[in-house]
Amino acid sequence: MRRADPWRRLDAALNAEANALRGADFSGLEALIAEKARLTDQIAIARPAPTAATLERLRARAGHNAVLLQAALRGLRAARARIEALQNGGGDLRTYDRAGAAEPVSGPGPTLERRA
Repeated sequence: MRRADPWRRLDAALNAEANALRGADFSGLEALIAEKARLTDQIAIARPAPTAATLERLRARAGHNAVLLQAALRGLRAARARIEALQNGGGDLRTYDRAGAAEPVSGPGPTLERRA
């Protein structure tokens, strides 16, 4: 059986990377990065060269993965900041409204009760 060309294998690696990023499965990303680098080297010397449509599809998929990676990084940074805030006593309770905006939950203010 003929081994799949490097473009198809790169497309599959990019698809696996996107699925890992969407599912927050970061454990396999290092291996996927190595695989993508190896396949990119193979593509650089492969003959016949890929079609323009193939290159554009791979470029678009890689660009989409870059957007997913940036979103994952923002989420991890936000989670780290929240954990640090909770550990440092800045843990006010927040909920989300219908539009998804965070709002602090405020309980009843302090009351002073005088007794005779």
